Amino acid sequence: MTFTKALLITLPITLLTAGQPEDPLKTLGRFKGTAPLSVKVRLQRWEEVTHRGKAIITQGNLSLDVTQNADGLQTYLEKQYVELAAKESLNAGPESGSEMPIRSLLKDLDYGRIHHLLDQEEVIKGLITTATFTAERTETWEGQAVRILEYTFKPHLSPEESYRLNRSEGHLFLRTNAEGLPLESEIQVSFEGRTSRMFGRFLGTKRTETRYWVVKDHLAVSERKVEEFLSREDGSNVTKTRRVFSVVPNEWR
Repeated sequence: MTFTKALLITLPITLLTAGQPEDPLKTLGRFKGTAPLSVKVRLQRWEEVTHRGKAIITQGNLSLDVTQNADGLQTYLEKQYVELAAKESLNAGPESGSEMPIRSLLKDLDYGRIHHLLDQEEVIKGLITTATFTAERTETWEGQAVRILEYTFKPHLSPEESYRLNRSEGHLFLRTNAEGLPLESEIQVSFEGRTSRMFGRFLGTKRTETRYWVVKDHLAVSERKVEEFLSREDGSNVTKTRRVFSVVPNEWR
């Protein structure tokens, strides 16, 4: 059973010329995602909500043991988290305090998200096939020669974010080795508009940094950092969120 970090894969470096962004698509086709996996998925989340000058900060962390095989995807939640979630469900009042509720954290680790963390092939393919390729350059990164492919795309926003939208843009920076294997990516999204026809401005940004590794025939997330900012009503309501996801094969622990 072999596990190989994509960051550490050493391949002959014969850098390809610009105008050949299809190479990542060919490389992604190697990752079928059919081999059984057993991993630990961790989430750390921090959030600051400011309303008319008053800020409330909450934070928390959660980990799940995850198995993916021919029978599907199974998760295991440790007893301490189960008990906390049960206590929260009995509390009919508003949730408060600096500790983020377990039930809120679990929403960030639903089956769909976990599946995507373990199999990035379809995610990256979807991004680059719907985006516009704009540039390519080479550089040395962590001791090896790499390519940086740049794309622009139209962000998918929620109905609330899209209402009275004036502007939105997305940028993707994909760092690969010479054969097109994704090593790291950065996605930057920004948007702005008005909360009403006459007044009330909103704006938001989202930045996602992801490192990848190869686990059997899966291209999986090693670590993902997501930072979001949303300002509404001309800055009177502001939400800042930071989430860090990590995936560690159980054999490595």
